Amino acid sequence: MESHKEVIISMENGVRLVKFNRPHKKNAISFNMYKIIIDILNEDAKNDEVVLTVITGTGNYYSSGVDLKSKYFSSSQKPVSKKTNLYLQFIDAFIRYPKLLIAVVNGPAIGIAVTTLALCDVVYASDCATFSTPFLNFSLPPEGCSSYMFPRIMGKTEEALKFNFISKIFPHEHLENQIKELLNYGMLNRTFITNCKKLINNNIKNTLLEINLIEESAMEESYRSGAVTKSIKAYFNEKSKL
Repeated sequence: MESHKEVIISMENGVRLVKFNRPHKKNAISFNMYKIIIDILNEDAKNDEVVLTVITGTGNYYSSGVDLKSKYFSSSQKPVSKKTNLYLQFIDAFIRYPKLLIAVVNGPAIGIAVTTLALCDVVYASDCATFSTPFLNFSLPPEGCSSYMFPRIMGKTEEALKFNFISKIFPHEHLENQIKELLNYGMLNRTFITNCKKLINNNIKNTLLEINLIEESAMEESYRSGAVTKSIKAYFNEKSKL
């Protein structure tokens, strides 16, 4: 699996490291990034060399979520079903991933970058991390199974730790050491990890897949109504006045 300009991919000791790499755009997720990450998770699910996957970001942000300035997502000309189906595939890839999936949140996480954290097995967060899901601002329904997974709105790292959303907070200056420490996990028995995850997630997996379909349908309805495109334009018009 080769690295791409917007997603840095590496492999060491059985650990797949995936980095969002659009720091100039606060690691906003483009159409290509969606496709790349879907492919990585689906292919690595069948790759016996991969024991676990670690996802993080470059620069100051983990990810600011979907790239709302992208013509693909903001344009009313693109087929609605194609947009929402991409979300569906993206979330499905997280739900179906059979191996250990760890997120290292190096900074602010927004929107789908937050909801997918709830689908990871372990979440470590820098003390610079924050969590925001501003779906109502853009006339969007909950996504990423957050309507099921989130008992409340997430805020700062201390609150997320309190509600078991994240497993550990570390000083931001220790970010690289934290990632290096995770490379040691590649020595764990892949079959054992996969079996344990299967036992833990077996009952909830089908539920999440069903909820993802329901949320995708609600999202498609919001797009078709024109509310999403209108809200995105209003947001950037207001921002340009600041």
